[in-house]
Amino acid sequence: MKLVHLSFQVQYADPVERLLERHRLKSWVRYGRIGGHDRDGRHDGSQAFPGNVTAVQVLVPDDRLDGLLDDLEDFRSAKRVHRHLVAAVMPVERSLGGDDEPGDDDRSGRSGGGQP
Repeated sequence: MKLVHLSFQVQYADPVERLLERHRLKSWVRYGRIGGHDRDGRHDGSQAFPGNVTAVQVLVPDDRLDGLLDDLEDFRSAKRVHRHLVAAVMPVERSLGGDDEPGDDDRSGRSGGGQP
């Protein structure tokens, strides 16, 4: 399992999230309109530094990592404005939950019918 940290301009959140869905990745978080710095400089939503960045962190099973990174690179290459996307991959030593957990359709968070 890996943790992939993505940062990109906030207006591209929907296509990036659709990309994650195509790879059957359900365990992710998005930090909405945040300040940041990319190849065009600082962005914090102000008049002096317009625009915002967003960050997504997603747990990725090892067998889906290469395909995800290939698709992210295709996204970056598709348009000049997509070149702001940055991806970093970090190992996960331990986790609770995630996409590869048995019974992940059980909303109680427990397998076995939701009984404690």
